[in-house]
Amino acid sequence: MNHYPMKQIAIILGIIFNIYTIQATDYYLSNAGNDGNTGTSESQAWSSINKLNSKILSLKPGDQVLFERGGKFEGNITIFNILGNETQPITFGAYGTGEKPIIDGTREVVGWTREGNIWTSTCQDCPVDINALLINEKSQPLGRYPNETNLNSSGGNGRNIIYDASLSFENDYWKGAQVVISTQTWVCDALRVFSQIGTTITLAERASYDIAGDIDYFIQNHYNTLDSEGEWAYNSNDKEIYIYSTRDIPSSRVGIAYYAECISIRNGRYINIENLMLRGSRQSSLKTEFSRHIKVSNITISNSSRLGFHLDHSDYISLDNNYIVNSLDIGIGMWDSNHCRFTNNRVENTATIPGRGQNGSAKYTGIQISRGSDNVLEYNEVIQTGYNAISFYDQTNLLIKNNYINGYCTVITDGGGIYTWHSTSAGNRIIGNIVLNSRDDLGIYIDDESENIEIFDNTCAFNGVGIFIHNSRYIKVSNNLCYNNHGSQVLLVMHGRTLVDHNVIENNYTFTLGKPKQYSMRARFVNGEHNVFENNCWADPFKKKLINSESPVWKNKIYTVQEWQSLGNVTDRSIPRTFAESGLADTTGYVKFFVNPSKSVKTVGLPGTYRDLDNQVYVKTVQLEPYSSIVLTAEKRD
Repeated sequence: MNHYPMKQIAIILGIIFNIYTIQATDYYLSNAGNDGNTGTSESQAWSSINKLNSKILSLKPGDQVLFERGGKFEGNITIFNILGNETQPITFGAYGTGEKPIIDGTREVVGWTREGNIWTSTCQDCPVDINALLINEKSQPLGRYPNETNLNSSGGNGRNIIYDASLSFENDYWKGAQVVISTQTWVCDALRVFSQIGTTITLAERASYDIAGDIDYFIQNHYNTLDSEGEWAYNSNDKEIYIYSTRDIPSSRVGIAYYAECISIRNGRYINIENLMLRGSRQSSLKTEFSRHIKVSNITISNSSRLGFHLDHSDYISLDNNYIVNSLDIGIGMWDSNHCRFTNNRVENTATIPGRGQNGSAKYTGIQISRGSDNVLEYNEVIQTGYNAISFYDQTNLLIKNNYINGYCTVITDGGGIYTWHSTSAGNRIIGNIVLNSRDDLGIYIDDESENIEIFDNTCAFNGVGIFIHNSRYIKVSNNLCYNNHGSQVLLVMHGRTLVDHNVIENNYTFTLGKPKQYSMRARFVNGEHNVFENNCWADPFKKKLINSESPVWKNKIYTVQEWQSLGNVTDRSIPRTFAESGLADTTGYVKFFVNPSKSVKTVGLPGTYRDLDNQVYVKTVQLEPYSSIVLTAEKRD
C-alpha cells in the first residue's frame, strides 16, 4: 500500500482549498442595474431583490451580495437554507460610496382622491393590518380621539365591555376603530371595536385583564379620528387608507409597512449582514430562525412596525455596532437562543407611542431575551423606551454588563431599566450598568420568585427606586451606587408566599438629598430573617432618618443609621460629614454627581476640594473609570 508523505497531503489540500476559494463570487445590485444581467460585476448589476431571491440558493461559501450605496431596494431578502462556513462566510453588504443602501419594507400607495382634507386610496393587496405609514420617508401619526387627553370609563364587564357615561356619539360611530386601554399598569392594548351602542363599547378582542373601575382610554385608527396634519387610518374591511392633509398627497411618496421582514434568515449558517439600512418592515426588520453563526454589524434599522431584530431558536448570533431606532414594539427580541452576543448597539425611541406596540405583557421593550443560556449584553445604549429597557426571562449564565440606559417606562409602568421575573437559574449577572431617568419606576427590578442573581458595580440615579427586590431571594447586591432616586435607593418588598430572604446587601453606596419621602432603604412586609447587610453607606447630608421599615422582622420604624447599627448591622455606616458639619454657607454646588457611560477614563474638573463617600479627597479634578460613577461633597469651594 502506498502512503503519501504528510507534505504532499498538505500541498494537495492547499490546492483544493485555493480552488474552492477562487470559486467564490461577488454579486451586485444597483438601482441602475438590470435583472437580465449576470449580476457578477458592477457593470452587470441586478436591480431587484426579486432577482436576488430567485438566485439565492446558488450562493456558496465566500460569496458576497453587495448593494450599491445610495440606492433603495424594495422587498424582503429571503435567506433560507444558505450555508457559509467558518473561514468563508456568505456576506450581504454594500459597495461604492455614500449612504448605506436601503432595504425598504414599505410599498408605495397611489391613486389618491380628495374630499375636503381627507385623502383616500384603495389598496386591495394590502395586508389585514397596516402598522405604519410614511410620507416622504417620515412616519406619520395614527389618528386618535381625543388628540392629546383621554376618555375615562365608568366601569366594564369582563374583558371586552367598556361603559362610559360621557359618550354622546350616534350608535356605531366608532365601529371598527381601536380602543387603546391599559387594564394593568404594565400593559397597553389596542383592541378592535365590534360595536358602540349608546354608552357601551363592545370589543371584538379581549383585553389583557378585566376592565374594572375608572380606566383612561382613547380611540384610534378610524376615519372619524382624523383632524390633524398627517394623521391616517386604515379600514381593513374596505381596504381603504385615509390621510388628513391640507397638502397635495399625490405629489408625495406615501409608503405603508408592507413586507413582513426586510431580511429573513432561516436555517442559515455563517452569514454576515453588514453596512445596510433596513426600513419600514411590517413585523421585524431582520428575523433569524433556526440559524447559527450569524454576524450582524453596522446596520441601521428604522421604523419597524414590531421588532427591529427578531431572533428565534438561533445560536452564536452576534449583533455589534448597530443602530435600532423608532421600533414600535421591541428593539431587539430573542427567544430560545444560546451563546449570543449583543455589543455596542444603540437602541433608541422604542415603543414610545401608546397603542402602537403589541398587546399583552412583556411588550414595549428595548432589549428582551427569553429562554436561553450563555448570552452576553455588553456596551449597549438603550435610550427612551416605553417599558423595560432590558428584560430577561429563563436565562442561565447571562451577563448584562456595562450598558447605558437612559429613560424608560415612558408609556407603561411597573417596570425597570433592567427587569427580570421568575428567574431562578444559576449564573445570571448584572454588572457595571448605568441606569438613569425614569419617572416613577425601578432602576434594577428583580421580580417575583427570582433567585441566584448577582448585581455588582451598577449605578442607578434619578429613577423612582434604585434597586428593587420583590418576592425574591438569594440575590447578591454589592458595590452599587444609588443616587437621588425619587423614593428608596434600595427597596425590599414581599407580597404573597415567597420570603424575601437570604439576600446579601453589601458594600453599596446610597445618597439622597433630604427630600421627605426619600430613603436609603425601605423594607415592606419582609419577614425573612437571613438577609445580610454589611458595610453599606447610607448617606444623606440633610437628614438622619434614612431606613424605613414596615416589616415584622425589623418592626415598623424609620431608623437613623446609628439605630440601624444597633440591630446588628454594625458595619453599615453613614456619610463622613453632613452639610451642617461642612461649615459652608449654602448648598450651592455642595453635592456633585458624575457618571461615565463610556469605555474610556473620564477626567472631570472640580470647583474646589471635594470628598467621596469613602472619605477620599479630590482637588480640582476627579477621574472616573469606564462605566463608573461618583458622589462628592464639598470640602472647600473656590
